[in-house]
Amino acid sequence: MSVKDFLAMTAVRRTNYKLGGTSPIPAEEITAIVREIVRQSPSAFNSQSPRVAILYADSSKKFWEIAYGAVKAKAAPEKAGALKEKMDAFAAGFGTILYFDDEKVTKAAAEQFPAYAENFSAWAQQANAMIQFSVWTALSVAGLGASLQHYNPVVDIPVREEFGFPVRWKLIAQMPFGAPLEPPPPKPPSDIGSRVIVL
Repeated sequence: MSVKDFLAMTAVRRTNYKLGGTSPIPAEEITAIVREIVRQSPSAFNSQSPRVAILYADSSKKFWEIAYGAVKAKAAPEKAGALKEKMDAFAAGFGTILYFDDEKVTKAAAEQFPAYAENFSAWAQQANAMIQFSVWTALSVAGLGASLQHYNPVVDIPVREEFGFPVRWKLIAQMPFGAPLEPPPPKPPSDIGSRVIVL
């Protein structure tokens, strides 16, 4: 694979909100992709604090049912209809990936390297973000649509109670995925010159 091939793969990764409940590849292959990305992704001092849960079928639908109930309780009443429509679109997908940081691992790493202790929380987020980007890109290359959502911490407690996730797992992001029902809108041009400098 060339660098050009890699850059083309990153360009395929786009946000898809409207998802279908099918997949061009089986769940087993998706799981294998996610496992391998988690295995190969770097982390500060090799702390390996990211945790990932893949929810398929009814588990994914249950997550978005819980999320809607939790977020609706905090939202203005006039927002409920649009919120339900949005979350129903996520629930209609093939699955949802939840991204966590194991705070016990992150704290232990900070204690082991006290000179850098204040950085480990940010480094844990960075390690998680690399996994999120890699998984999202791989799913896109496989023909799946996805988006990255952030309904934490509003959903944290009811989701933990439903699925039994450890308290020390801090929810960072949610990625619904499935067959893309419509192409993403054209990406607006941006002035990359102001965002990358060469010295």
